[in-house]
Amino acid sequence: MDNVNLYQAPLCFHVIGDIDHQTSQSGPRGYRIQQMEAGIVVQRLLVSAYACGMGGHPLLGYDARLCDEIYQIRSKQKTSLIQIPVGPYRHRPWLQGGLHG
Repeated sequence: MDNVNLYQAPLCFHVIGDIDHQTSQSGPRGYRIQQMEAGIVVQRLLVSAYACGMGGHPLLGYDARLCDEIYQIRSKQKTSLIQIPVGPYRHRPWLQGGLHG
């Protein structure tokens, strides 16, 4: 993505899941259940990164097929769900105060 330079992020996590997660039991809801579970994992990862003085930025617009090839997980019926670069975080300037003064 244009706003995140992966070459500057010391850590990059990928949440991996089943290609057809619970579709035999839940039908199309299985996909949504998997997305919610992935969101829980991402939230825990981001809170842990913040506790260590770092920040993270979940990314969805990445090449999931390339990640699957790198990890060689397609043959195991797995896929990459989300990418999260994690690293030191520099706080941005934040304007505080009333708008009417």
